[in-house]
Amino acid sequence: GKFAGAIFSAAGRALRHRAFARYTTRRGQGGAQSALDGSGKKVKSVGSTLRRHGERALATDVVELLGKDWRADLELLGKDW
Repeated sequence: GKFAGAIFSAAGRALRHRAFARYTTRRGQGGAQSALDGSGKKVKSVGSTLRRHGERALATDVVELLGKDWRADLELLGKDW
């Protein structure tokens, strides 16, 4: 999975930017591990464990970035974003 975010000034200058990439998709299958897990199949391979960890880590990284690191900047924007 991937996430990219940025905060720009009114003049269009990037004030903050960040990108994350984590191993979350099944190569050649095109879907996330959680989609396969939701189908009811029990997969216990090392790769599936790494993909599950990658999904959780990506979600945690994004929440931490938006909720902690960029919180003050996002609050300045108000509800327009």
